Amino acid sequence: MNPRSGCRKQAEEAVRWRASAPTEWTSLGNLKADIGQSLAQIASACSEVARFKGHTKAVESKERELQELYDREAARASAVDRGPAPEAAGL
Repeated sequence: MNPRSGCRKQAEEAVRWRASAPTEWTSLGNLKADIGQSLAQIASACSEVARFKGHTKAVESKERELQELYDREAARASAVDRGPAPEAAGL
């Protein structure tokens, strides 16, 4: 077996690999670009979710305020309908 024939096969294989490498590198580049785009979309969706949660908390807070106001007004209206307490009327 000629040692040079082994080297020649390796050299031919390296040349074939190098000829196909740019295509593989392009594929890897495309894959990296696709992954980057997907990550950007996920980040955008996460920021929208965070913004939505913030809006939800603000709405819930305002709903509690409105409920407190309604309860106070309902209590006042009920007190007015009943009139003054007997102690307050001097009875």
